[in-house]
Amino acid sequence: MVYKILIIDDHPETRGIIGQVLKHKGYHIVTAENGQEGVEVAERELPHIILCDYMMPVMDGVEAVRKLRKNDAFDKVPIIMFTAVDDPRQKLAAFDAGADDYLNKPTEPPELVDRVQILLQSAYGEMPKVEETATKVVSKPKVASYFLSASESESELPSNEQPKPQAQAEAGFLLPASRQIIAVMGVRGGVGTTTTAINIASVLSGAGTATTLVDFDAKKGHIGLYLNQKTPGALNALASMSNGEIASQLQAYVAPYAHNLKLLLAHLNVDAQYPIISGTQAAAILMALAVSSKATVVDLGNTFSDVSRSTLELASQVVVCLRPERIALVAARQLLSQLQKILFVSTNVHVVLVDFSGGNSTLPKTAVENFLGHSVEAVVPILPREMAQTTNKAEPIVSLFAQSEAGIAYRQFAHLLKKV
Repeated sequence: MVYKILIIDDHPETRGIIGQVLKHKGYHIVTAENGQEGVEVAERELPHIILCDYMMPVMDGVEAVRKLRKNDAFDKVPIIMFTAVDDPRQKLAAFDAGADDYLNKPTEPPELVDRVQILLQSAYGEMPKVEETATKVVSKPKVASYFLSASESESELPSNEQPKPQAQAEAGFLLPASRQIIAVMGVRGGVGTTTTAINIASVLSGAGTATTLVDFDAKKGHIGLYLNQKTPGALNALASMSNGEIASQLQAYVAPYAHNLKLLLAHLNVDAQYPIISGTQAAAILMALAVSSKATVVDLGNTFSDVSRSTLELASQVVVCLRPERIALVAARQLLSQLQKILFVSTNVHVVLVDFSGGNSTLPKTAVENFLGHSVEAVVPILPREMAQTTNKAEPIVSLFAQSEAGIAYRQFAHLLKKV
């Protein structure tokens, strides 16, 4: 039996991270982005356990739990409430509404998994073993599932075979050692993800490396806006193509931008009016780009999706961007913990601290590193006037402010990526 878990949270990154942790353990995951939608999804999906955020728009977690408890179908379904605010009054309100347990964010994955397992066992009896429910992707040769750790996957392989990421194996393709895919992720919006991706690509291309900058942030299309490109929708056009068509026609959609630098851009697509590529199409695009580009820099935005998963499976390096603020740090620690579980040992993870105050943050680098449990490879202090001018003039920081602290930091970091 595979237990179904409903995650109700208004933050997509939280839904993504918690969902991946629990899916890795063999659970089936469904999600909702507010309390009202959560009640509707629960009534439709009938989950075995519900994880519900406290503070959400439309309907908060307390009201959602009350409504669920009024339905006999959810009288004994375990509900865990979680919140970023450590307030005893909230905890009391959660229990009064009918929650069975209460967790403060950030919650370490082992604690979350333990709480879920304990409540499921209490409600439904003996728990099935994880290996009986975990989905494992197997093909010829066997490959590691996105949701399995490298050590778990290697145990299935003959000693002379190395595990290959799912997206690579499905297409029968392994990235040549001379090619790099650099995935740039943000822990949330507004942490400098697009700025970092653009400047990395600009430095690499300026150093003579044939580079393509790709916008895989399906809704925002920020790279085209940032660089003032008039025809940003090439990526959306690829959504209607087969993988074979993508491989043969991709170069017609890649636009030259500067010497050694090309762009593959997406439309601003907040209302989903343009088609969006799938995860397998994303893998096909990256593989095709590797034929002509030594470095492919991918802006993944700040949400987990099939596209980001396929990219992470192929990436040789992952750059995690955050700002020196509490919410971003908490989200970064959760994201890094999850990446450690889903990425292969050979994938390098780098943390970049983007300080839009120009270096006036009160959080020192060492404090951030201690909190994250991970080194910070670059601190980029961007002055407000620098950000304003680069945006208005549609140029990278490393071009417009080459000798600024931010420009120097981005150049040093990009050269570090080139050497790794």
